[in-house]
Amino acid sequence: MSFNDIMKDLKNRKFYPVYFLMGEEDYFIDQVTDYISKNVLKEEERDFNQTVVYGSDTSLPQIIIEARRFPMMAERQVIIVREGQNVKDIDGGSSEKDQSWVNYASNPITTTLLVVVYRGKTLDKRKKFYKSLEKTGVILESKALYESKMPEWIFSYVKEKGYDIQPAAAQVLVSHLGTNLTKIVNGLAKLMTFLPKGTTINGQHIEDNIGISKEYNVFELNKAIGMRDTTKVYTIAAHFAKNQKDNPIQMVVSQLFTYFVKILLVHTSYRTLDKNSLASALGVNPYFVGEYQDASRNYSKIKVEKVISYLRHYDAYSKGVNDASTDKGELLKELVALILA
Repeated sequence: MSFNDIMKDLKNRKFYPVYFLMGEEDYFIDQVTDYISKNVLKEEERDFNQTVVYGSDTSLPQIIIEARRFPMMAERQVIIVREGQNVKDIDGGSSEKDQSWVNYASNPITTTLLVVVYRGKTLDKRKKFYKSLEKTGVILESKALYESKMPEWIFSYVKEKGYDIQPAAAQVLVSHLGTNLTKIVNGLAKLMTFLPKGTTINGQHIEDNIGISKEYNVFELNKAIGMRDTTKVYTIAAHFAKNQKDNPIQMVVSQLFTYFVKILLVHTSYRTLDKNSLASALGVNPYFVGEYQDASRNYSKIKVEKVISYLRHYDAYSKGVNDASTDKGELLKELVALILA
């Protein structure tokens, strides 16, 4: 089931006996777990009917025993297994000794709502346990979002909360915080504490309340390089060199690499596409299409290919390959000089 489908069912109080929450993206797993822990049982029912155990402190037989008991003076009980990836054989195991777990997944106790938090891993879909659980419970595979999908997710999230956000502001968040949804949501929550509903979030709001400079960030560096704004490029690079902890060169190089790959795509495949088709092909909001088109005019296809080669080399240098002694800030300055040359 998708995250949205699971949340819809929970809010409609349609419950399943087992929720197996797995995958790389913690945000969706945490949202489901937190909702269940706070909303399935009434407050007065939780003392006797809500149990939280940790994978390093329990075993699969203990979990099954807990799941098979009946609730006390309540319609159901909730058992949450945090750090479930640390429970031996909870993935279905590899031998007949795990048949009790398969049996439980095949015929779970309907008055128990068992939540297994299984971070950073996924189940083997070929195993009996997975196939049994698929029929009786809920399996959430929480996948990390691609960077190109992040702005769209941010737009949707702030709309749901009663706000709007400028495309450039969303891109600043992604450029600075990456694809970690929890960090982005926490930053937006901080903003929403101060801003009234209906506000359109802009770069100034982000700078004032989250601490991300609207002038000195990777998004602005990409844009300045694309426009060949030499003064701005060197100003931002110097700022990054002085604040390497907040602007690690590996992150900067990765963002630049993504930027120039998109410029290369404009050169090689998409010059004849309309704005919306080009935006879809590049994985960006249509708002930014003009920027990539302008950059493609400022950098020939041959130059873009050279820049991509530079980025590969400097990524290696930044990790100590063939150049372990040069200061990372100086490496970044060298890199932008090569790009602009």
